[in-house]
Amino acid sequence: MLFANFTQEFVIFFALYTILFSLLFIPKISKRLKKLNYQYLFWGVLGLQLLTIALIKKEITDVMLFSGAGWHLRHGIDFYFIDSDHGQYPFFPFLIFAHAVFNYLTETIKLFPFVFYLKLLLIAALQYLGFFIYKKTKSQILQLQFLLCPITFAVVLYHGQIDVILLAFLLASLQFLLAQKLQTVVLGALLLAASIATKTWSIVFLPLIAWFQKNMFKVILTGLLIVLFLLGDVFIYTRLVFGSSVRTVLPAVLAAGGPIGHWGWPLLVSFIIPISVITNYKFYLFILLLGVVFAILVWKKLPLTISLLGFVLGLYLVIPNWGIQYSFWVLPFLFLSFSQISKPWTYSYLFLSSILVFANYLNLSAAKSVFSVQILDMIGIIVWLWILLGFYLLVAKKYEKNRDYLT
Repeated sequence: MLFANFTQEFVIFFALYTILFSLLFIPKISKRLKKLNYQYLFWGVLGLQLLTIALIKKEITDVMLFSGAGWHLRHGIDFYFIDSDHGQYPFFPFLIFAHAVFNYLTETIKLFPFVFYLKLLLIAALQYLGFFIYKKTKSQILQLQFLLCPITFAVVLYHGQIDVILLAFLLASLQFLLAQKLQTVVLGALLLAASIATKTWSIVFLPLIAWFQKNMFKVILTGLLIVLFLLGDVFIYTRLVFGSSVRTVLPAVLAAGGPIGHWGWPLLVSFIIPISVITNYKFYLFILLLGVVFAILVWKKLPLTISLLGFVLGLYLVIPNWGIQYSFWVLPFLFLSFSQISKPWTYSYLFLSSILVFANYLNLSAAKSVFSVQILDMIGIIVWLWILLGFYLLVAKKYEKNRDYLT
């Protein structure tokens, strides 16, 4: 074993990515990197990421559950029926087919654990997002900063969370959904459906996307294709396992979302209102508050890229079910909007958010409270308040017309 324990493994790699990430903000270093061959930088970062996942063999609990879901599919057993509380796999049966393949490779080749094959898929999505940032901003440095961000390392390369895949599908879909040609819109709708099938939370973007489509026929067509894709996905799955049905699978998807976390407004108001009361009405409060965020963005008529960034920041502000892996959601939109937003706020946010991510994942790797709940709550509140400031700065600023990286 290369490292003494998983905690040491996490700390060393987190420090490495943090150092590389920080160096990219030094003007002299960034200028020299711009002169290097793009291929060298691409293969260098990809090589580092592959080395990282090859050396980190720890499987965090929820990733282990993905392997279990794949095993059950291979043997024709309905995992949604086994998981009666729908707490282990609350997603559409879309990536479960890949999980079955990775589970087979793990049991057959026995060279790498399940999480290695899963992270190969995640790296492919991560590299796509990095290339997307590069193509849209024409900046190699922003691409490298995104790929080497310590938050990216912790959530994607260490934890193995699949959020990166749904973000890749989401950004890929936007260019097609807003196009003029009907067949292009169809492709965009299918990509957006794949994003929702990967992890259900991306469904919250539908109202914002519909607003920018500005065509009722395209909006209806997009919605219809998404529903057909998701139902087709469920139907195919139910044909491959014994005794399953749509009625068995859909409750799992509708049950997505964990318990109230140590985060944001639920934590702030918990000093006045009991958490149990918030829990009972959390869905309605979330929809109401997210509607306010959407209304503000529509009222301000912000460009698409800025609207997407503002929507994710707003989502952070109003979401009651916080998981530390959610910290990754904002990164692609943040780097796509980097040249148009406040640099002091952005640098400070990345620093504060990295501290929050480090503290949570250190506890996870050590399997104990290195940082107490009180300290995590305090850091979380500071980050949440900083996000609130960022949302205000975003919607208060005036932007140049016709300057947008996605349209």
